[in-house]
Amino acid sequence: MEIYSGSIPTLIKKLETQGYKKAYIDAGVTITTFINLGLINEMTLTLAPILLGKGIALFGDIFNEVKLENAKVFPNNFVELKYTLKYL
Repeated sequence: MEIYSGSIPTLIKKLETQGYKKAYIDAGVTITTFINLGLINEMTLTLAPILLGKGIALFGDIFNEVKLENAKVFPNNFVELKYTLKYL
């Protein structure tokens, strides 16, 4: 595991140079930053069948509208939503 501190575009270039084609991005604030830079092209959301009440928003402020273009239900009733992102 490696910890990175710096600009995201620099990180992307570094990973591409190392031959990486895909990256797993997690955490609402981090995902929001990547979306606002137009760097997320596929997103998988998994929903658990439980209501938690109040909570923290999944994402922060998204600068531009992003259209999500699909769902899979598992035996435990979790639902996986896999989307291609279209930046508008």
